[in-house]
Amino acid sequence: MVSPIDDIAFLARSETRVVILRAIDERPRDRRDLAAATDTPRSTLSRTLSELEDRGWIERNGQLYELTTAGTLVIKQFVALLDTVSILQKLDGVVDLLPLDETDLTVQHLEDAQFVTPTGLNPTAPFDYGIERLRKADLFRCVARTAPPRYVEAIHEGVVSERLTAECVLDGTYLDDLQYERDLKKRWNEIAIESGNVRRSEEPIPFVLLVLDDTVHLWLCDERGESQGLVESENPAVLSWANTTVDRHLEQTQLIESSILDGKP
Repeated sequence: MVSPIDDIAFLARSETRVVILRAIDERPRDRRDLAAATDTPRSTLSRTLSELEDRGWIERNGQLYELTTAGTLVIKQFVALLDTVSILQKLDGVVDLLPLDETDLTVQHLEDAQFVTPTGLNPTAPFDYGIERLRKADLFRCVARTAPPRYVEAIHEGVVSERLTAECVLDGTYLDDLQYERDLKKRWNEIAIESGNVRRSEEPIPFVLLVLDDTVHLWLCDERGESQGLVESENPAVLSWANTTVDRHLEQTQLIESSILDGKP
């Protein structure tokens, strides 16, 4: 009996087998259609179809080749694995920084995401990019463990100029530390007064999540909480999760009192 590993290896060793199975998965096809759709030489196509039939993954219905139930299951699971590995290669080095344990997301949701990380020539690239996008947004929503000063300045500028609507939930520890940052405390006070919606979370917030209109920015932080870049996504599932997360935190937290951020030392 052929082992499962042998069947997986059989499929993985040949991109042509995968391409042909995926083509048949789209719709039943005859040999001419398969040859055109997969750009496979006639001799290779004939041999591959025989191999796939022998394994019970395809069958003929007249002139057409169709996937069997087993073939459908195999190609769907194999493609899912292939997509996951491709995404992991794209994430190279940052996948461990994604707070997936804290979200309902999987790496598949980030297939089309953009990753902005520091470079030797531009160590502030993520901040520069994020602030540029923030300054073009009309709506800013966040659930954040911290907020870099440059971001606070950009949020403040947008809110006081009435260009930007802001809804912010901030980690209580971060807010407490503002007593040592007079300028930041004053900016947050003015943001709170102008926007009317800056809230304090007594529960620790494990990530920095921003929603800029219909775009999500999820910051990548190491074990020390230091930023290593950001993930930008417009995936509908990611956007839905982000807005649901912000809504939940808004409902579970209270508006900060003006006396907490009144600009006093």
